[in-house]
Amino acid sequence: MADKINVDGFAVSTLDVCTADGGFVGDVTGDITGDITGGYKAGAITTYVAAGAIALTDDMAILDGSAATAAMTLAIPGASNVGKIMYITCTDSSFVCDVDVTTGVGAQTITMTVGESATLIGATGFIWNIVSTTATVS
Repeated sequence: MADKINVDGFAVSTLDVCTADGGFVGDVTGDITGDITGGYKAGAITTYVAAGAIALTDDMAILDGSAATAAMTLAIPGASNVGKIMYITCTDSSFVCDVDVTTGVGAQTITMTVGESATLIGATGFIWNIVSTTATVS
């Protein structure tokens, strides 16, 4: 594999490791050129079945309102979350699937139904920006 990647300027720490199947686990800084195979694996994916708070560490939040209201809050992102993208979806809105969030226009509620069940949201500083949604925003 090494012959397919130019590693000039490639920084690694002692915590980065190569896996038995030829993969790499760790953070990459610098430019990488060449062939990269495999796919992006999302971080935390959490299913929520009751009211509460969506973790800022989630990359995907799946709301399930089949047995109880999934009325969620999404905390204001901090400086460490700048650039974070999160996908929020609702699999069953028999009760309610909604998210209270602070955006550039202030406090908003994203209400999802099964036919309109996806929102992509991104953090810029100390607010969230709705990138795309098929839900109702009020």
